Amino acid sequence: MNPRQDFWDLSQDREGLGGVYKLLGKISWRKKGFEGAYGLARETVSRFEEMLYEISKDSRCMHIRELNKKRLLKRKHYVYATYLAVLSSVPILRDVPKEVLLDTLVAKVAMITSIKTLDNINDLWHTDEEAKSSLNRQLNIFLGREKSFREDDTEVGMAENFTYRLAEITYDVLKRRTNSKGRMFQKYLQDFEKYIKGQTDSMLQKKAESLDIRKFLKEVNEKGVGNVWIDIDFCILEGLMNLSEDELKSMELIGKCIDLVFKGCNVYDDVADLEEDLKSGIYNSVVYLAMDKGWHYMEKDRLKLLNKAKIEAVRLGDLLFLKGLRHLEEAKRLTKIIDTEGIKYGLKILRIFSMRKWLTRVKNPLTIASAVMVKVTPSVTVYSEYI
Repeated sequence: MNPRQDFWDLSQDREGLGGVYKLLGKISWRKKGFEGAYGLARETVSRFEEMLYEISKDSRCMHIRELNKKRLLKRKHYVYATYLAVLSSVPILRDVPKEVLLDTLVAKVAMITSIKTLDNINDLWHTDEEAKSSLNRQLNIFLGREKSFREDDTEVGMAENFTYRLAEITYDVLKRRTNSKGRMFQKYLQDFEKYIKGQTDSMLQKKAESLDIRKFLKEVNEKGVGNVWIDIDFCILEGLMNLSEDELKSMELIGKCIDLVFKGCNVYDDVADLEEDLKSGIYNSVVYLAMDKGWHYMEKDRLKLLNKAKIEAVRLGDLLFLKGLRHLEEAKRLTKIIDTEGIKYGLKILRIFSMRKWLTRVKNPLTIASAVMVKVTPSVTVYSEYI
């Protein structure tokens, strides 16, 4: 049943779905190879919303409307996820049946929405130890291990359970559509373990003395979700085709590319979130970079950064981005199935998308023009060995 009559209140949640998003969408779907992508995105959102309301019928779970009222799950979370899922999946799965592609998109949207919502729950309600427990419960469901839903009927327990039901959607698609013995599925299992470890390590960010920019790049930035995001596409493709060794190698290279680009996007996000993080006592990658370079000072017992720190942090993100694209160029020589130019195009859109919040606040047109260009400066190249 289409839940539109019950969806009116959630559909009013227009946060973050304004002009910049619409402009990026219009630009994206005009690219060759993305014909029909807009309709695909709309169908994915519709299917996913039906699933949200089905989960809301589970007495163990908080209703979607309540999650939305508490701002734990915003409509923009899954709309953005759908947009990015289409951009990333279509170049890889361009020759698969539409129903398989839709299943894949829903699985990716469910994964990201589960992760983001649980992250919000952990920030709002949990201690570090409680957050680690919730992440491990989520991990077990994503990997098809023993399910461990909370049975305490508390508000936080029911909110958590909603995220675990979303994780079930992702695993159920993989179980139906993939080869559990395949190389790509094994990579998915390993990458999810690494991702959860990165998430727990990132909790150290509230303890500034325990980290520096090098340790952030080498360890904490593993919280990037890029690997598991693209692993879903690869698992689906491997489940449908007998892939040559070259094709499998190309996927591994594309996986490295996506991982690095998403890690670069973490840095772009940190630029946008800098002021908010500092107010919360969180030191992110921009702060660690500034402290390493001496681009900081104290004012009225508050840490302040020179304007230069943000621009150079963007360049640090670009260092990761460009390193990622080198892997993509290698992959291009090995694959006949995957549209690597389509992937590259989607990653360029993702970069701007990740910077949108910061760019809309910048007043200087020259700063905007400079930030939009991808380039690396000498001050950040010294960190190459930690990437």
